[in-house]
Amino acid sequence: MIDRDTKWRQGSLLKPEELAVLGVKATNDTVGILISHDCDIPQDKEGYLELILGLKVPKPDKNFLSAKNVRKLHLPFTGPDGKLYVELCFQNRIIVVRDDFCKLSGPLESVSLADADKRTLKQWLTVRYGRPAYPNMFENRLKRECRKKTPVEKGIGELAAKKSAHITALFFSLGEEREVELDEGEPYYLSIYVVYDEENGAIEARKEAEALAKEILALMRSVYGEPEDALEICVESCTALADTQLSFATLMKIDQWRLEWVSLNDEDPAFFALGG
Repeated sequence: MIDRDTKWRQGSLLKPEELAVLGVKATNDTVGILISHDCDIPQDKEGYLELILGLKVPKPDKNFLSAKNVRKLHLPFTGPDGKLYVELCFQNRIIVVRDDFCKLSGPLESVSLADADKRTLKQWLTVRYGRPAYPNMFENRLKRECRKKTPVEKGIGELAAKKSAHITALFFSLGEEREVELDEGEPYYLSIYVVYDEENGAIEARKEAEALAKEILALMRSVYGEPEDALEICVESCTALADTQLSFATLMKIDQWRLEWVSLNDEDPAFFALGG
């Protein structure tokens, strides 16, 4: 039985030797993480709990940190030997019977997840279902080539990948046309926000974000033209913005642009267009 005094929390690690109790075939690098919500864990009415299986990685890929990639996350835990990075893939979630889970002796308490990283885990689990679907016409226009065999959408991803140490997200604003399929010859008016982590390396992060914003603006305008000439996408602005400056009101008007493909190549079957 799991009561309200339980030590289990969302983000708790299972003891490796107890994975077999749940029928999980594990290797030495397998990590089991409880991802059910804190409020659901002690509820007897919840007949099932949700886990995700990950793999230890010796070094994190910066493109998979901070929930930048909707399909893969490198999540840092703190253990007796320092940082432990675990690679999570969204497809590796499993549902276990609550009665079976109750047979476990408790979480692995020698390894913990910081509050900020737990928020990252929550965000990553949420964006799978909450990421926006842009108008088909807008997506089609982003498939214009910025160079041979490279569409604009991937060109932006490649630029962001080179400066991803401090960049937390890109946001696109289409204004009143965010859900509208425009006719040929009617441009989408686009504003782009390059959001950076102000808490970690503020000066360097701002410079990195400003440089990326200039590069994205130059790429977009080289393809679609200056605002007065644009017929497909009119890029009105591309601005670097600290994450602390994003108000709730602003977030309601803009959509996060997912960079799923920043570390993938054209032959990789995991490449998906930006709408998901």
